[in-house]
Amino acid sequence: NLNTLIVLCESAGKNLGLIVDAVLNIESIAAENLQEQELFKGESVKYLRGIINTPQGDALLLNMDNLFKLDF
Repeated sequence: NLNTLIVLCESAGKNLGLIVDAVLNIESIAAENLQEQELFKGESVKYLRGIINTPQGDALLLNMDNLFKLDF
């Protein structure tokens, strides 16, 4: 389908395409706007790099290397 949204990213040196329902915004984020993931507990911590404060609200920054263990 030509209307399928795909977000391209890199994980462990490999290119990866994620099919998503919507893209709300694309921004460059300064490192000082990233809050560490110490707020999170348990198994989910390894999948998160931190929280980003944006004018639209807070967003989670995912750790793509841990979220997608690619072995090819």
